[in-house]
Amino acid sequence: VVYEGGSHIDPGGQNPAYLKAFYEANDSPRIYDLYRKNFQLLHDELDVRLFMAFAYLSPHSRWGSWGHLLTLDQPIDQAPKYRALIDANTPKTP
Repeated sequence: VVYEGGSHIDPGGQNPAYLKAFYEANDSPRIYDLYRKNFQLLHDELDVRLFMAFAYLSPHSRWGSWGHLLTLDQPIDQAPKYRALIDANTPKTP
């Protein structure tokens, strides 16, 4: 079991000019693939069977992007971290 996992791209509480790029990285469809690769490695190499995320819901802030959803009504197709989390934790039938 992984407890309080997930990405956290953090500018250190500052308000740098590249903060917008951090937000865009967290929302990028490409982060889905990174998450899935991480989950697969955890499963294959460490036999992790359940990944429990640190934060279900959290908007972006200058202290980081903890949440897997930005809002409660965020569509799944616009929430790549959440979608990867659900896909990784949904039991697969053989």
